[in-house]
Amino acid sequence: MGCGQSLNAIDVKEDIKEQRKKSNQELGKNLLNKNLKEEDKESTNKIKEPLIKDENSHPITNKINLEPLTEEKKKEKEREIRKDNGVRKKKEKEENKIKKELEESERRKKIKEYVNEKRKEFEEYERRKNQIIKFESAKKEEDKEKEKIKRKIELLERKEIEKEKEKKNKMINLYLLLKNLEAVKKDIEKLRENIHQIFDSYRDNSNEGQDINKIKQEIIAKVLDKIIEYLDLDDNNDSKGIIKKILKDSYEEKGNIYLFKDYLDVILNSVNNFYNIDKNNKDRIINYIINYFDSKKGLIETLLSRYQKVDFIDYEEFGKLIKENNIAMDETAMEYLIFRMKINEPRKAKMKFKQFNLKIFIKFFDENILKEVI
Repeated sequence: MGCGQSLNAIDVKEDIKEQRKKSNQELGKNLLNKNLKEEDKESTNKIKEPLIKDENSHPITNKINLEPLTEEKKKEKEREIRKDNGVRKKKEKEENKIKKELEESERRKKIKEYVNEKRKEFEEYERRKNQIIKFESAKKEEDKEKEKIKRKIELLERKEIEKEKEKKNKMINLYLLLKNLEAVKKDIEKLRENIHQIFDSYRDNSNEGQDINKIKQEIIAKVLDKIIEYLDLDDNNDSKGIIKKILKDSYEEKGNIYLFKDYLDVILNSVNNFYNIDKNNKDRIINYIINYFDSKKGLIETLLSRYQKVDFIDYEEFGKLIKENNIAMDETAMEYLIFRMKINEPRKAKMKFKQFNLKIFIKFFDENILKEVI
């Protein structure tokens, strides 16, 4: 019995030993397969080399025959595996870290490039905007300058127009003054003598040191009174203000008293003395006027129709009438006609400074025409 038990014990030991051997062989196969897979994985992109046959390898599979592992070797192998795994994980971790750093570096680089690009776009936008602002500002300044120049030109044109208008009015008023002086049947030399006496009175030394403006105003006032007296104008006549302006403008134009006196002499010398014209010249002028108007047969009907109840006509209306009917007579004849139209008829209302007697104008037409129309 004791021998049978020993055999059983030996068998059990042998079984255990056989099981351990199988277990170690299985474990070794698993580890070998795992290592082979990792090696295959790492050498995917490498050129595969032929396996070197080991003296202990199988002649067909070229795999190392594994002997059963002991506990110590098993633990050592596990430690190596863990070590390899740790190294691998550390390597993977470092690779991941490097990868992340590279990705972060690339990301930052792209962000920097994007920021630089946007900054350049913004700088270009600001540059263009400033150019536009500068251009618009320059254009506004240019427009302002143009508008300023335009206003200056318009102002100068208005001033020039006003100046020309004033000059024209001055010439018209001076012309009308001559026509009014001519219409008065008096000696013009008497008026000249009275005006000279006014200037001579200011040659006295007692006037030295006096205000020149005061002297000017006194002389103009006294000359004006002599002209009003010569024309025999009443208070209702509008000529006083007009004549005063003529005298004042003339003085301002000449600049001093003595040149003003000489200018008044020029005006008085321009007065036509039609009252003293000889009969032959007078008849010649009148016949010329009658013959001239004989060619204007339609004008008499127009005048009688338009001015049937009108005795006097203003200078502006008379000028318009002359222009509309293309009346262009000899200058002396025209001046004589106006002289006759400025004579105030006895016992009738007096004409004003700018008026003409239209009835006298009509009388110069042919008598037969007048009879037919009337």
